[in-house]
Amino acid sequence: MTDIDGDKLAQERNYNSQSFEEALSAFTRARKNNIQTIRPVPPENLKHIGIFQNVGKITLEQLLSMMREHDNEHLQALSDLRSQVTKREF
Repeated sequence: MTDIDGDKLAQERNYNSQSFEEALSAFTRARKNNIQTIRPVPPENLKHIGIFQNVGKITLEQLLSMMREHDNEHLQALSDLRSQVTKREF
């Protein structure tokens, strides 16, 4: 599995000019699709191993955990940004 260059992807997709609401909606749809794909996978299959570029051998379970951690990092960044914007408004 190939790692994703998040900075390059953000630049190519021009994230900074996107509507926040539309981007959030697209992200939510993507994660719902991920959940629908993973939900029917038997628990024992979460132990299957693959190779993730720049990481090495990982299980499907580890990949899902990495995705959750990555999402949490983005949520924290958005929360911090909201706090900064709110402080500037007053």
